[in-house]
Amino acid sequence: MAGSAESFLHLLYTAQYNKLVKAAYRMIGDIESAEDLVQQVFLLALVRQKEFSAHPVPEGWLMLALHNLVKNERRKQKNHPEVPLDDIVGVANQESPVSVEDILPNELSPEDRRIIIWRYDRQMEYAEISKRLGISESGCRSRMSRAIANCRKYMKEK
Repeated sequence: MAGSAESFLHLLYTAQYNKLVKAAYRMIGDIESAEDLVQQVFLLALVRQKEFSAHPVPEGWLMLALHNLVKNERRKQKNHPEVPLDDIVGVANQESPVSVEDILPNELSPEDRRIIIWRYDRQMEYAEISKRLGISESGCRSRMSRAIANCRKYMKEK
């Protein structure tokens, strides 16, 4: 039974993947995020196999799951928008010999310090940072938002 369920899911994946990616892309406008969300949808179908296999229209279940994941992603981005480091430190002069690392508060955790340096000093994209950390891109954005909030808090204290 497990083998037939997995082969059914594989067939559905093959048939629906491109359609779901296109739908996700139309909803969020970023192809990498769209592909990640579709992967999450199929992982969710695998985890909730009993619920998924009992649904009368599996394609509809996948689309609804995708829609819900996109809503969650939008909510996360709304609650944790990308904040430019320039707003925090007030120093954005490319010719300045001061690096981002030099102006970060000492109270900042090593993890927060590292992610801020990667993003703003080394100009790394979220995709690259997320790969280095072994987390999703949205998880990386959330960590960055928390790191910036911590940085802002420590700088206000000074």
